[in-house]
Amino acid sequence: VLWRLRARAPLVAGAVWWSALMMLPTSNLLVKIGATMAERFLYLPLTGLSVAAVATVALIAGRWAWPSWVGRALAAVVIAALTLRTLVRNPDWQDELSLWSAAVRAAPASFKAHKGLAVALAERGSEADLDAAIAEAELGMKVLDTPPLPIEQQDNSLWGDAGEYYRRKGEFALARGERDVARQWFQRSLVVLDRAFARDRWI
Repeated sequence: VLWRLRARAPLVAGAVWWSALMMLPTSNLLVKIGATMAERFLYLPLTGLSVAAVATVALIAGRWAWPSWVGRALAAVVIAALTLRTLVRNPDWQDELSLWSAAVRAAPASFKAHKGLAVALAERGSEADLDAAIAEAELGMKVLDTPPLPIEQQDNSLWGDAGEYYRRKGEFALARGERDVARQWFQRSLVVLDRAFARDRWI
Protein backbone atom coordinates (compact mmCIF):
# COMPACT_ATOMS: atom_id res chain seq x y z
CA VAL A 1 0.00 0.00 0.00
CA LEU A 2 2.81 2.39 0.89
CA TRP A 3 4.60 1.58 -2.35
CA ARG A 4 1.46 2.43 -4.32
CA LEU A 5 0.97 5.61 -2.30
CA ARG A 6 4.48 6.90 -2.90
CA ALA A 7 3.50 8.87 -6.01
CA ARG A 8 0.05 10.12 -4.93
CA ALA A 9 0.89 10.82 -1.28
CA PRO A 10 4.65 10.84 -0.83
CA LEU A 11 4.52 12.58 2.55
CA VAL A 12 2.11 9.99 3.99
CA ALA A 13 4.11 7.07 2.59
CA GLY A 14 7.43 8.52 3.72
CA ALA A 15 6.16 9.25 7.22
CA VAL A 16 4.84 5.71 7.68
CA TRP A 17 8.09 4.26 6.33
CA TRP A 18 9.93 6.43 8.85
CA SER A 19 7.76 5.06 11.69
CA ALA A 20 8.33 1.48 10.61
CA LEU A 21 12.08 2.07 10.39
CA MET A 22 12.14 3.66 13.86
CA MET A 23 10.20 0.70 15.31
CA LEU A 24 12.56 -1.87 13.82
CA PRO A 25 15.32 -1.70 16.48
CA THR A 26 12.83 -2.45 19.30
CA SER A 27 10.62 -4.87 17.34
CA ASN A 28 12.54 -8.03 18.34
CA LEU A 29 12.71 -8.89 14.64
CA LEU A 30 16.43 -8.22 14.24
CA VAL A 31 17.65 -8.77 17.80
CA LYS A 32 15.75 -9.96 20.87
CA ILE A 33 15.90 -7.05 23.28
CA GLY A 34 14.12 -8.72 26.21
CA ALA A 35 11.04 -6.47 26.14
CA THR A 36 7.92 -6.89 24.04
CA MET A 37 6.25 -3.51 24.58
CA ALA A 38 6.98 -0.19 26.21
CA GLU A 39 5.51 3.24 25.63
CA ARG A 40 9.00 4.69 25.27
CA PHE A 41 9.56 2.54 22.18
CA LEU A 42 6.95 4.65 20.37
CA TYR A 43 8.27 8.13 21.11
CA LEU A 44 10.30 8.42 17.90
CA PRO A 45 7.99 6.33 15.64
CA LEU A 46 5.05 8.53 16.67
CA THR A 47 6.67 11.52 14.98
CA GLY A 48 6.19 9.77 11.64
CA LEU A 49 2.68 8.58 12.45
CA SER A 50 1.71 12.11 13.51
CA VAL A 51 2.97 13.53 10.22
CA ALA A 52 1.13 10.78 8.32
CA ALA A 53 -2.12 11.49 10.18
CA VAL A 54 -1.96 15.23 9.51
CA ALA A 55 -0.99 14.72 5.86
CA THR A 56 -3.86 12.24 5.40
CA VAL A 57 -6.39 14.68 6.87
CA ALA A 58 -5.00 17.41 4.61
CA LEU A 59 -5.39 15.18 1.54
CA ILE A 60 -8.97 14.26 2.44
CA ALA A 61 -9.83 17.89 3.16
CA GLY A 62 -8.40 18.94 -0.19
CA ARG A 63 -10.27 16.23 -2.07
CA TRP A 64 -13.61 16.93 -0.39
CA ALA A 65 -13.13 20.70 -0.38
CA TRP A 66 -13.85 21.05 3.32
CA PRO A 67 -13.95 24.55 4.74
CA SER A 68 -10.69 25.38 6.51
CA TRP A 69 -12.40 25.48 9.92
CA VAL A 70 -13.24 21.76 9.69
CA GLY A 71 -9.59 20.76 9.78
CA ARG A 72 -8.92 23.10 12.69
CA ALA A 73 -11.96 21.78 14.56
CA LEU A 74 -10.85 18.18 14.00
CA ALA A 75 -7.37 19.00 15.29
CA ALA A 76 -8.87 20.72 18.34
CA VAL A 77 -11.03 17.67 19.12
CA VAL A 78 -8.03 15.33 18.87
CA ILE A 79 -5.89 17.59 21.06
CA ALA A 80 -8.70 17.91 23.62
CA ALA A 81 -9.18 14.13 23.73
CA LEU A 82 -5.47 13.48 24.21
CA THR A 83 -5.26 16.19 26.88
CA LEU A 84 -8.19 14.63 28.74
CA ARG A 85 -6.55 11.21 28.58
CA THR A 86 -3.35 12.71 29.99
CA LEU A 87 -5.24 14.36 32.86
CA VAL A 88 -6.98 11.08 33.67
CA ARG A 89 -3.65 9.21 33.66
CA ASN A 90 -1.66 11.77 35.69
CA PRO A 91 -2.84 10.59 39.15
CA ASP A 92 -1.35 7.16 38.40
CA TRP A 93 2.11 8.76 38.50
CA GLN A 94 1.96 10.15 42.04
CA ASP A 95 4.26 7.45 43.42
CA GLU A 96 5.36 3.86 42.89
CA LEU A 97 2.30 2.49 44.68
CA SER A 98 -0.22 4.39 42.56
CA LEU A 99 1.70 3.61 39.36
CA TRP A 100 1.90 -0.15 39.92
CA SER A 101 -1.66 -0.32 41.25
CA ALA A 102 -2.80 1.19 37.96
CA ALA A 103 -0.59 -1.25 36.06
CA VAL A 104 -2.18 -4.23 37.83
CA ARG A 105 -5.67 -2.91 37.03
CA ALA A 106 -4.72 -2.43 33.38
CA ALA A 107 -2.76 -5.69 32.97
CA PRO A 108 -3.75 -8.24 35.64
CA ALA A 109 -2.10 -11.05 33.66
CA SER A 110 1.32 -9.36 33.73
CA PHE A 111 3.75 -10.78 36.28
CA LYS A 112 5.81 -7.59 36.02
CA ALA A 113 2.86 -5.49 37.16
CA HIS A 114 2.31 -7.71 40.20
CA LYS A 115 6.05 -7.71 40.91
CA GLY A 116 6.21 -3.91 40.77
CA LEU A 117 3.22 -3.52 43.07
CA ALA A 118 4.69 -6.07 45.49
CA VAL A 119 7.96 -4.11 45.67
CA ALA A 120 6.10 -0.83 46.24
CA LEU A 121 4.04 -2.40 49.03
CA ALA A 122 7.00 -4.14 50.69
CA GLU A 123 8.98 -0.90 50.84
CA ARG A 124 6.32 0.63 53.11
CA GLY A 125 7.59 -1.54 55.95
CA SER A 126 4.52 -2.59 57.94
CA GLU A 127 3.49 -6.22 58.30
CA ALA A 128 0.09 -5.47 56.71
CA ASP A 129 1.87 -4.01 53.66
CA LEU A 130 4.18 -7.03 53.62
CA ASP A 131 1.12 -9.33 53.58
CA ALA A 132 -0.24 -7.39 50.61
CA ALA A 133 3.17 -7.62 48.90
CA ILE A 134 3.22 -11.39 49.43
CA ALA A 135 -0.24 -11.68 47.89
CA GLU A 136 0.87 -9.69 44.83
CA ALA A 137 4.10 -11.66 44.49
CA GLU A 138 2.17 -14.92 44.63
CA LEU A 139 -0.18 -13.68 41.89
CA GLY A 140 2.88 -12.87 39.79
CA MET A 141 4.40 -16.29 40.42
CA LYS A 142 1.10 -17.90 39.45
CA VAL A 143 1.22 -16.01 36.14
CA LEU A 144 4.77 -17.28 35.54
CA ASP A 145 3.75 -20.85 36.26
CA THR A 146 0.66 -20.89 34.02
CA PRO A 147 1.91 -22.75 32.06
CA PRO A 148 5.41 -23.42 33.44
CA LEU A 149 8.14 -21.90 31.28
CA PRO A 150 11.46 -23.46 30.32
CA ILE A 151 14.28 -22.15 32.48
CA GLU A 152 15.70 -19.89 29.77
CA GLN A 153 12.40 -17.96 29.71
CA GLN A 154 11.89 -17.76 33.45
CA ASP A 155 12.25 -14.61 35.54
CA ASN A 156 14.41 -14.94 38.64
CA SER A 157 13.85 -11.57 40.26
CA LEU A 158 10.26 -12.26 41.35
CA TRP A 159 11.29 -15.53 43.02
CA GLY A 160 14.09 -13.72 44.81
CA ASP A 161 11.72 -10.95 45.93
CA ALA A 162 9.18 -13.49 47.19
CA GLY A 163 11.90 -15.28 49.15
CA GLU A 164 12.79 -11.99 50.81
CA TYR A 165 9.14 -11.28 51.66
CA TYR A 166 8.66 -14.74 53.18
CA ARG A 167 11.84 -14.31 55.23
CA ARG A 168 10.69 -10.94 56.54
CA LYS A 169 7.29 -12.40 57.38
CA GLY A 170 9.07 -15.13 59.33
CA GLU A 171 11.00 -12.49 61.25
CA PHE A 172 7.75 -10.74 62.20
CA ALA A 173 6.43 -14.07 63.52
CA LEU A 174 9.69 -14.75 65.33
CA ALA A 175 9.53 -11.37 67.03
CA ARG A 176 6.12 -12.35 68.43
CA GLY A 177 7.55 -15.64 69.70
CA GLU A 178 5.72 -17.73 67.07
CA ARG A 179 8.63 -20.03 66.29
CA ASP A 180 6.65 -22.71 64.42
CA VAL A 181 4.95 -20.10 62.22
CA ALA A 182 8.30 -18.43 61.59
CA ARG A 183 9.84 -21.77 60.59
CA GLN A 184 7.06 -22.31 58.02
CA TRP A 185 7.73 -18.90 56.47
CA PHE A 186 11.48 -19.52 56.39
CA GLN A 187 10.89 -22.87 54.68
CA ARG A 188 8.68 -21.22 52.06
CA SER A 189 11.44 -18.67 51.56
CA LEU A 190 13.97 -21.42 50.87
CA VAL A 191 11.70 -23.05 48.27
CA VAL A 192 11.32 -19.93 46.13
CA LEU A 193 14.94 -18.86 46.64
CA ASP A 194 15.98 -22.28 45.29
CA ARG A 195 14.07 -21.44 42.11
CA ALA A 196 15.77 -18.05 41.87
CA PHE A 197 19.12 -19.73 42.45
CA ALA A 198 18.46 -22.30 39.70
CA ARG A 199 17.73 -19.48 37.25
CA ASP A 200 20.83 -17.53 38.34
CA ARG A 201 22.97 -20.64 37.99
CA TRP A 202 21.58 -21.22 34.48
CA ILE A 203 22.47 -17.64 33.52
